[in-house]
Amino acid sequence: MVTLSAERMRAHVNLTEHNHRVTSDECDEYNCIAWAFGINDAQLWPGIIDMDWPEGVPIAESELESFIALYASIGYEQSEGSDLEDGYEKVAIYGDGEGPTHAALQLASGDWSSKMGMEWEDIAHDTPEAVGGRPGYGRVLQVMRRPRVAQEA
Repeated sequence: MVTLSAERMRAHVNLTEHNHRVTSDECDEYNCIAWAFGINDAQLWPGIIDMDWPEGVPIAESELESFIALYASIGYEQSEGSDLEDGYEKVAIYGDGEGPTHAALQLASGDWSSKMGMEWEDIAHDTPEAVGGRPGYGRVLQVMRRPRVAQEA
């Protein structure tokens, strides 16, 4: 099992060599918000020059509200918890005292998937909290869910 370097794990206090695994090479084509949104060829952030934002998705007064609107635009609704629910996929939106910092996507296995930074690898992690804390992405501010689309065989 390949894990992030020790230096990168130190940037995320809750990551250990036992609670995550690298699932892609380094890449700067997309960020975590785009990854959780389902695209891997753009960087999404509301109101930032050189980053995209989908047409028709409002940029709200707060970035958190903007991210909630972003994921709602593809069928997500606010959810109470991050536990695996049969028939649903989830997105966790993280933040600190200064606003949103990260988003992670729950996999069908119950693990979570994150694009780390704007240039690092993607990882699968056991819990949403594995990438939380400080240093790290702060805490989960909002979990959203939508019905899981059945995968074709």
